[in-house]
Amino acid sequence: MYPIITNSDLIEVVYKKFDELKKYDIILLEYEKTVFAHRIVKKYKNFIITKGDNSENNDDFFTFEENYIGFVTNIEKNKIKFKINSKYGILFYFLGDLWKKLLK
Repeated sequence: MYPIITNSDLIEVVYKKFDELKKYDIILLEYEKTVFAHRIVKKYKNFIITKGDNSENNDDFFTFEENYIGFVTNIEKNKIKFKINSKYGILFYFLGDLWKKLLK
């Protein structure tokens, strides 16, 4: 999720019903015994498609409700807390994409 979330950041996660999740939400999920945060890029009734902000492609797996852990509500960077939700998530998504292009 770099540059939005880095290794030194803290994230706050709460449970939100799977059917209430929206495009651009950042979620914590488990896949093949690994836990990570990725952004929702497409939502279907029974599964979602996610992508890391620093990745060119969507994840090559579907996230089902049993893989979903929680919804990222806040990111703390250098002791400053940023509230994340779908409205701001869109902004962070595009700023992250712009940042990635500037670093190339």
